[in-house]
Amino acid sequence: MGRGTGTTDRWMAVAGRLTGRIADGLPEDGPIVALLGTDGRVAATDCLRLDALVPELQALDRVVARVADGWEPASAVVGGCFVLGTHVWMDEDLCGTLVLILPGYTRETATANMGILESLLGQVVSVVGLATGTADVAGVSAVEPALSAAR
Repeated sequence: MGRGTGTTDRWMAVAGRLTGRIADGLPEDGPIVALLGTDGRVAATDCLRLDALVPELQALDRVVARVADGWEPASAVVGGCFVLGTHVWMDEDLCGTLVLILPGYTRETATANMGILESLLGQVVSVVGLATGTADVAGVSAVEPALSAAR
């Protein structure tokens, strides 16, 4: 399905508003939620911390590539952070990748806390779906079994 500049621009406007709202509910030293557009633009709950923790956003390319290859959600350790990623859709068009960046988490600490991470990722996916008008209960619930399988 084709995606024009209009959808991308609309998506980034929505992504900016979403990350601002999500940031209000996150602790200052907590996770970072970033929405990576297919055009390379990024909206994040804390851009300054994201820049400090992941100064080269290309480091997230491994997660984005794994999501594109169907490993959804995908995970990786990037610097001193554990990262989970999943697709983001709007109007049936792929708009990018949602990544949850967990500073100070290793693969082991993420595995030990996978229940809460599943819940947080599922909630963010639900909020994105509601905000973009593409909420899909099946799509949201598909994240949970995939995360459980990663344990």
